[in-house]
Amino acid sequence: MNFHIHLKYSPIHELIISFLLYKRQSKLKYINVGKEWTHEIREKVSSSLLNKIDNLTDLQLFDLLDVLVESTDESSSIEEVLQSIQQQTPGELYEQLAPSLMDNESLPNNLAEARDELVEILSGWHTQYFSNKEGDISHKLLGELAKAKLLAVENNKEELLDALTNGVKLETEAFKDVYLIPTYHFKPLATYHTVRGKLYCLFPEQPDNTTRLLSVGKAISDQKRVDILQLLLHKKLTFTEIAKCIGGSKGNVHHHLMILRSAGLLHTHFTNQDGPFVFSTRTTPLRHIESCLI
Repeated sequence: MNFHIHLKYSPIHELIISFLLYKRQSKLKYINVGKEWTHEIREKVSSSLLNKIDNLTDLQLFDLLDVLVESTDESSSIEEVLQSIQQQTPGELYEQLAPSLMDNESLPNNLAEARDELVEILSGWHTQYFSNKEGDISHKLLGELAKAKLLAVENNKEELLDALTNGVKLETEAFKDVYLIPTYHFKPLATYHTVRGKLYCLFPEQPDNTTRLLSVGKAISDQKRVDILQLLLHKKLTFTEIAKCIGGSKGNVHHHLMILRSAGLLHTHFTNQDGPFVFSTRTTPLRHIESCLI
């Protein structure tokens, strides 16, 4: 595949992912911070800001923020980035964001209001929650970025993408740029965001051998998950196809797939720009079990 990899980290990325994680909360049961994290948020963040977040219905500009902050790096402070966004006119924002929209997407007519709302909410989120953790988190993630850059020297881009994201494979020419960004809040999962021609992958820190072994053990301790791995060992299927073959509710199948993803036992294949994903079994963690015991 003809794509270019960008390895980077800026604190604004982790600010965004932590905010969107709280707003959506759909993955909390599968990640390390857990549902208890929301209690921490409610203790630290004011009720007025939480009400604004709860009442927020249009997240499009938040989801597109990766596009606006592509040029930032570890030296770019969150305050500087948000101030820069605040100073951009609606026309300037449109010029930056429009090329990343899919054919069926459009930007809101009230870009100035959307900009102001975004900056106000993320500034509050930073002040009341993220700023106290920012130093420690950035230190860890800059370490992960350094490790990733070493891996980039030793592996080709396909191998690097697979290793860092625990299984992402590109099988389409739709993506010309792939941004690999370390994340703290979403570990042990990788999370993805696509816009026209670009794929943003936030990858977790690599676990130690004990954590890796326990994760694989949990994943293969359930017969239904073993059935899924056997099913996907020789063919690639969509979620709907897996559910049809395995049986049971789609909710249960989704749960099993998330556990397998957490253990790095699934490849996620991007076969076109806007999905759906196709899955197959990733055997790498199984082959490494012996080394995890040593």
